[in-house]
Amino acid sequence: MTTNSANNYTTTSGGITTTTTSGSYNYGIPHTEDKNLIEYIDFISTILGIDINYEKFKKMSDSEKKSFLREIKINNILK
Repeated sequence: MTTNSANNYTTTSGGITTTTTSGSYNYGIPHTEDKNLIEYIDFISTILGIDINYEKFKKMSDSEKKSFLREIKINNILK
């Protein structure tokens, strides 16, 4: 569990819990790698013409993800 007092949120293996003056909110985002979901997302990416799959995405740094998204947006504008 990690707590960030500056932003007032706590992360756990099951999601993010935000604590405010009015209470706590749990954004239960599970950390799971469901094979069917991964295959579906890879399939949709291929249909949309986006050259990425989950394995490539996992290995990307935050700056690489931003660059990849920027490249897709520029290509869409130029079409």
